[in-house]
Amino acid sequence: MRKPNKPFSVSIMLVQTLLVSYSVMGGGAERVWITPSLVEENRFTFHWQSETEPPPLLFVGPAFNSLQSVAGTKTGGVIRATVEGGKPSSSLTYRIGDGPTHTLAPWDPSLVRIVIVGDWHGNAKPGSEAILRESPHLLLTVGDNVTDLHQAGREGRRAYELLIDSSPELFASIPVLPISGNHDREVRPRGNEKPDIPTYDIDAKVFREFFALPESGWRWSLPVPYHPLTLVALDLHHVSDFGTTWQSCQSFNADSEQVNWLRSAAMPRRMDFHLFLYNERNATVRKLAGGAIDEVFRRSPSAAAVTGFGGFGERAEWEGIPSYNTHIHGKGIDYPDPHRTFSTLGGNYLLVTHRRGEKQITIDIKSTDGEILDTRQIGL
Repeated sequence: MRKPNKPFSVSIMLVQTLLVSYSVMGGGAERVWITPSLVEENRFTFHWQSETEPPPLLFVGPAFNSLQSVAGTKTGGVIRATVEGGKPSSSLTYRIGDGPTHTLAPWDPSLVRIVIVGDWHGNAKPGSEAILRESPHLLLTVGDNVTDLHQAGREGRRAYELLIDSSPELFASIPVLPISGNHDREVRPRGNEKPDIPTYDIDAKVFREFFALPESGWRWSLPVPYHPLTLVALDLHHVSDFGTTWQSCQSFNADSEQVNWLRSAAMPRRMDFHLFLYNERNATVRKLAGGAIDEVFRRSPSAAAVTGFGGFGERAEWEGIPSYNTHIHGKGIDYPDPHRTFSTLGGNYLLVTHRRGEKQITIDIKSTDGEILDTRQIGL
């Protein structure tokens, strides 16, 4: 049984919850982005940066005329304040200092809408207007959020700051929960020959610190409040380079920490629909670890897999499990799944919806204009 929602309250703490991070200019927010709670249903942690002392206050509440001021605590250059929201389906309004006011839509007991994008490569503008029109409760990514972490003027955290700047309204309005691809960890140019030192930061330090991700940060799970849906994010990309100086992801052997965690992550709500997310080709993942990963997928009574590998959109059907590839820009190399049933070379994103009481999950492949290209209903 779910815990009842708590009344509006404020606490300052470091938790794996919804967070908003941004830099401050003129007492307001220069950039804002939001990630959702992994533990509590209506808890929000706001994170921000400020060069002023004291830093601006967070103003937050259930309505414009009832905003309360909150002072955050500063740690490592980041100011954090955690807020617990109110009733289900009631909005939460916030602003930082004298910056613009935004209203967040918390998890809805009657309907959940989740958008999934792949391969922003540092530019979230394509498709952003259509995604905003979807009014999703959550925005997921399937890797390669930036191009790399070493280009001049885009080193390290700066690459992610510029990603936010490319579509500020998107990140200020919709909670985002990303996963890493190899590009999110590329700290040195890859080149044509394997170097003597690693090209990628396997621990994804910059990525994890920027988004303050839950659990280990490079893999996580999220039971969606009020709905029979569990999101499971894996760390899989460029698996053919494993064991070399081009290695970019954590181990995926059958007895690895990641695969053992995957088995347990799919268990707490085993009757849920499970949405598995990663950044490696679906056909490759099916064969990894002697089929151990695919075995977990198929053990779920209802599931789908989503990746952002290659510049195309695709739905394939593998033993009753829809397998998707999505790429927001398109215009890339096409790697057809041998079980493909639909494909598009144009920019695209996925929309996942579930209405309370319905015995099915709906997944649409949509163009960056919001046109439905493919629809699949998956029984629960």
